[in-house]
Amino acid sequence: MTAFHFHGFVWELMGGIAELAGGVTLYLCSERAEYLNGRYFDSNWDIDEAEARREEIVARDLLKLTLRGEFGDKVVA
Repeated sequence: MTAFHFHGFVWELMGGIAELAGGVTLYLCSERAEYLNGRYFDSNWDIDEAEARREEIVARDLLKLTLRGEFGDKVVA
């Protein structure tokens, strides 16, 4: 498979990724998505489903990654 053919294969396989990422970026910048501030959200996820689960995401503090450590007398959270 030549580089030209491989590029075509990858483009076909991942076609629409730029548009998807762009659309999700616009959504995340909107006021509707404020509940996702500080949370992980993947561009492949369904925005409508996330909005339907908004209350659960906030109430259960979902989609957050935390790094904690203890350094001597100080606790970092």
